[in-house]
Amino acid sequence: EKECDNLIELPGKYDNIPFIVVGSEAVYRYEQGYDQGLSKDKVIEQINRVKKNVSVPVTTAEPFHVWLNNSDLADAVDMLFINIHPYWEGIPIDDAVDHVLQKYREVNDAYPDKCVVISETGWPSDGNSKGQAQPSIDNQKKFIKNLIESARKEFVNIFYFEAFDEKWKKELNEVGPHWGLYYSNRASKYPIDLRPTPSPTPSPTSKATPTLTPSLTPTSTQSCPSDGDVNEDGKLTAKDALLAFQYVLGKTSLTSCQQSHADVNGNGKVTAADALCIFKAVLNGSSPSETLLCE
Repeated sequence: EKECDNLIELPGKYDNIPFIVVGSEAVYRYEQGYDQGLSKDKVIEQINRVKKNVSVPVTTAEPFHVWLNNSDLADAVDMLFINIHPYWEGIPIDDAVDHVLQKYREVNDAYPDKCVVISETGWPSDGNSKGQAQPSIDNQKKFIKNLIESARKEFVNIFYFEAFDEKWKKELNEVGPHWGLYYSNRASKYPIDLRPTPSPTPSPTSKATPTLTPSLTPTSTQSCPSDGDVNEDGKLTAKDALLAFQYVLGKTSLTSCQQSHADVNGNGKVTAADALCIFKAVLNGSSPSETLLCE
């Protein structure tokens, strides 16, 4: 209860919060009998309580199978955050990225009206094997390289787990401290380039992101470019992503010019995919003068 109270207060204190995640794997832990878990009904109750008191999108994070088995939980959130860890399923490294994308597609197909984001996926660089999954620096490097390439081709939004090793973690198979792309002292494990690169044009068979808002009113693209600067202050910040999210959810209105700024993928509509693209651009340090690479 106290944690949810804090979540409700935060968007009013800070203007750089584009969405709220109410718990991580709470339902999964409850189903497994862990003390930290919460029943699905309790999680939905907390999600609804937070949604009534904030103006930003609200979700929770769960493994892919929890979403597939609980449509009422999916109905309660504004978008789906799914965790997919092929290591814990014993998947060999050569099949790991294909497994991640396959599970993503299953959830995406099950909920065509929801924006689906992979909120956790990764590979440990050390520890013991799990089935055919073998932790190593080489395998982690291979996983992240293949994941980035495949996600860009299919326009999948991903939060990688995780940036830095956490030495305090205790997990089965002794992999807990070894999920980071960097050691706990911030030293790089291997060279890696996470900068955005141009993405290919989506194929005609690509599943389009669901449209949650009306088409844009025609505007002059010269005076109102699709640059992500939704609040038109000449900067690209989390405020712009938040405005786009709020518009998608029907919690605010935008002028026709602001809608054009928000339509960063240029398809004539403002969707959750645009808002997520703006948010990622902010994290990458992009500016409105740069071309945003989105689906």
